[in-house]
Amino acid sequence: MSATLVRLLWAGAVLLGGFGVLPYVVLWIILPKDSDAMPALRIADERFARGEIDADELERIKRKLTGS
Repeated sequence: MSATLVRLLWAGAVLLGGFGVLPYVVLWIILPKDSDAMPALRIADERFARGEIDADELERIKRKLTGS
């Protein structure tokens, strides 16, 4: 579930009667952070585990995806 969608639903719920603050806080806590890089990082880790790439290549991919 997209964090943007949750925020829009929350704003609508608040405007239509105020019920929405508690569900928003609960979802904010339980939903993972929205990151486009996560699936790519998982794939890189799997490729490393299978021996398709070496540790240097894995680190290069991680740095490129996370911007650090």
